[in-house]
Order: sequence, then structure tokens, then C-alpha cells
Amino acid sequence: MSRETVLQLMRKKDEIEREITQLGEQRNVGMRGPLVDEGGYPRIDIDIFQVRVARQKIICKLLDIDTAKKKQDVAIKWNISASTLSTLIKKRKEYENAFKTTETGLGRKRLRKPCYPDLETALKLWFDSVRSKNVHISGDLIKDKALQLASGLGYDTFVASGGWLTRFKSRFGIACKVLAEESAAVCDGDNIHDILDQYQPQDIYNAAKSVFLYNLLPGTTLAGNHDRITVMCCCNIDGSEKRKLFVIGKTTKPKSLQNDHKAVMKDIEKCLHEIHAQKAENDPPVVPSTSTNSDQDMFDMDQMEKQKPFAKIDKIMSFSPAELAGLASGDFIIRFGSISAENYRSFQDISSVVQHSIGKTVPVTIKRNDIYMHLTLIPNTWSGRGLLGCNLLPL
Repeated sequence: MSRETVLQLMRKKDEIEREITQLGEQRNVGMRGPLVDEGGYPRIDIDIFQVRVARQKIICKLLDIDTAKKKQDVAIKWNISASTLSTLIKKRKEYENAFKTTETGLGRKRLRKPCYPDLETALKLWFDSVRSKNVHISGDLIKDKALQLASGLGYDTFVASGGWLTRFKSRFGIACKVLAEESAAVCDGDNIHDILDQYQPQDIYNAAKSVFLYNLLPGTTLAGNHDRITVMCCCNIDGSEKRKLFVIGKTTKPKSLQNDHKAVMKDIEKCLHEIHAQKAENDPPVVPSTSTNSDQDMFDMDQMEKQKPFAKIDKIMSFSPAELAGLASGDFIIRFGSISAENYRSFQDISSVVQHSIGKTVPVTIKRNDIYMHLTLIPNTWSGRGLLGCNLLPL
């Protein structure tokens, strides 16, 4: 036997002795302590299953040292039956893998195999992938995903019950914990400042939800009426735009809002038609000028040809204010409001015009395929990011 083998056995022996000592400190049970009281009933002052699993784990390690001994001698030494020892030797790898792959450790009372191992393996892979992206996962979400996987695998009899969820979490060492939402939602990357530098302060938003206890007076007691609704607040980093509060209720159709909405909408539509009809009678129709040879048109054309573009539209988002105004990718901007190539300094000038013109018309002159066009743009909030919905490139 080499020196390294002897040292390895000595280290393993010391490790086993420490585990035996720790087990013995648990209400003086140890490896040979009785698990029943004087009346023959299981002791209520210890966790019998935990002690048994601990003993099995220690015996598995002792087998490396006692390989030269007979099984009968080992069973007599540790006060266990020969059949129990045979079971430990046969399932040794299974027990050791269970100790290594789960976080429950000795708290695991039995090794129950899943009825659908491939389903749970796929579900664990999905769980690890989602959690690696710092996404919060609830028990209901795990059940829904399990049902989707079961449907895809053809397990029609699978039921995602509460007991199954408990056993699944126990098998894979999954613990449900309350996460601090503010800290968990913050980007933990080192390049956060580089990312923020790519956007204007008015284009960076933060949204957070809070609980509104509308029937509870301020105080330190927990007793009281806890009727509440959830409110989400959102604003940009410089405070120039604060979105309306988004109230999240508990019911999709509350009784207080169960009105005849169709009748109300018909009344509104009727009033709008009357307003437009009255306006059409009072105001004469505006006939657009189609002449291209007037002195004014020639003057505007000469002025536009003298001006140079200072920016180019790189990308237009669908259903954005820029698309609604008629802008397209590749357009050259000649004038944006009061900004032209003569007074243009940086994109901050355009951003300032946009911020002061929210909901208002901004005249824009562009050049598209050597054709000059006058358009009207209305900066406003939409379903996407920013107030325009387009990317501009300097020239």
C-alpha cells in the first residue's frame, strides 16, 4: 500500500469520526444509540428518519475502510442486520448521489423515485435556465410549465398537485424564498454605466409597484383592515415625464364598472358626428393647392436647395409617431422645427425641441430621393420607447 493511499484513508477516517461525533451530539444518539424508548415506541425527542439516513451515509463511507472485512463482521460492528448492510452496499451509489445532488442533505427522509423522470428532468432544466436570468418563479408557475411539458410528452394522466410540487422541490433541493424586489430587479452587470450612456436621461425610465392600503390609517400595528390594491408608478430619470398611475385590481370585471359601455360609446359616436357635421357647415372646404409653378413654390424650392441636411433617419419603428407622420428610413432631415444645419450643434438640440413639443405639431422638412417634402410630426408617448420611435444618425 502506497503512502498516498494510507494518507487518503487517514483523512477519510478523520472525516468519518467527525460525522460520528456530530451525530452523537444530537441528543446522544450516536451510531449505536436506541431509536425506541423503554416501551418499544419510537422516540419523540429525535428525528428517526434523519438519524437513519445519517447512519447509512457514515456506513457507506466506512465500507471503503472495511473492504477487507466480512459483511457479517461489519454488520455486528455497527449493530445492523446483514440484509440492511447488503442493501446499503447495493444502493451505495444511489445514496451518495442523492446526498450530492440535493441541498436538503440529511433532512431527506426517503429516496422516492419520480413517476415521470424525463418530465422532471426537463422541468429542472427550464427552472435553472429561467432562474439564471434572475426571473422570479412561483409554485403556480412551475405547475403550469409542468402541465405544458406533460402535454408535449404525452402524459395525459399527469396531475400537478401540491404534493407533487413538494416532492419535486425536495428532490432537487428547491426552496421558496421571499426575494427583495428592488435589489433583485437591479442590473448587476459591470457595464451598466456604459449602457446608460447610450440613452438620453429623459429616455431612461423606472417602474415599480407598491401596495395601497386605502382603508388603513397610518400606524405601527398590524391589526386593521387590509383591503388593498396594487399601484405601479413610472417616470423617467430626469423627472420630465411622469406616467399616470397604473392601478392593478383583483377582479377583471368589478361590479362598480359593470355599466352599459356599448350604449355610452354609441352616444359618444353620435355627438362626434354632430360636431363634425356642424363644423363642416360653418367652415368652407379647404382645397389643397396642386400648382407646382407658383412663385411661392419656386421660392421654397430655392430655399430648400440651399440648405444642407444635418441628420439621417436610420430606422423607423412600426406604429410610432414618426411612422404616422410619414417619415421613412433613409430620409435626410433638412429642418426639424427651428433646427437646421446652420444652428445645429448636437442631438441634444433635437431632444430639447421634442421635450417642449409633446402633443404639439413640429414641422419637419426632409429630402427623399432628391425630392423635398414638408411633414408634420407630433411627439408623444406610444407603445415603444421614446417619443418619436425612430433612430437618427448625424451627418
